[in-house]
This record gives sequence, structure tokens and C-alpha cells, in this order.
Amino acid sequence: MMDIKCHHRLGSNPTRHFHSTIAMAILIACAGCGGGPKLHKVTGTVNVDGKPAGGVGLTMYKFGTNEFVSSAVSSSDGSFQPFSIWENESLPGIPAGKYSIAATYPDPKFKAPKTTMGATPPDPPDLFNGKYALASSNVTIEIESDASAPVVELSTKK
Repeated sequence: MMDIKCHHRLGSNPTRHFHSTIAMAILIACAGCGGGPKLHKVTGTVNVDGKPAGGVGLTMYKFGTNEFVSSAVSSSDGSFQPFSIWENESLPGIPAGKYSIAATYPDPKFKAPKTTMGATPPDPPDLFNGKYALASSNVTIEIESDASAPVVELSTKK
């Protein structure tokens, strides 16, 4: 027969260890309680080549990571309002923090060729030519409060 001995390194009271573990599990489970993170309903501006631009798709990633946080598409006046996904629901706003921006600018003059029924037409060309396609682009914004008004400066020039 094998003799198994258990050594408690967290103290001599296994009941206390059990209760501490349960308490920690409850704290972790309730970390998401209360409807998710505080979202700041900000309005920013996208400038392309120094002018406000509409139709620019923005994707915000937690700075230094590839963790998606929020997205937006700019209006004709260049304004944008980020939306975040929380529990499969799109909610207006973005949590406070620093974000890397990925951006695409579909050519508004693009006319999709006629396709056969069921075929997917091609995407319009990106006027940025993929320059801002990754979360590792050097474009960042920082959100501190509802009063934040981030300006995103982008260029179609190489």
C-alpha cells in the first residue's frame, strides 16, 4: 500500500484554505457583475491628409496587444463614435485607456463590377494601401473620460 502525506503550505487549517478559495472564486465571478466595464461615450474626429474624412473604418485594440476593444466608422464630417462589444451586444462607448488604431479607407469612387448571382463582389480598394491594417500601426488614442475627443490623423501618402 502507498502512504500519501499532504503538507499544507498555506497554513495548518485546511478549512480556512477552502473558505479563502471559495471567497476568491466568488470575487472573480462577480468581477463582471454590474453590467460590464464603464464605457465613455466619446466623439472623435478622423482626418485624412489634414481634412475630415467619412467612411474610414477604425478598430481599437488595447495598446500593445491584439485585444479588440472597440470599432467605429467615421461620418461624412469625419466624426466617429466608438462601439464596444460586451456579452455579444454592441454598446456605445469605449473603456478608459490607451488604444492602438487599425484603419481602412474604402475608395468611395469604387464601382463594383457586375457579378453572377450568388457571387460576392470584390471589396473596394483601401486608399491607405494597408498602411494602417494592423493593431501594431503607430496610430494611438487615449480615452480618459466622456469629455475625451480623440483626433485620429491618417495619410494616404506613402
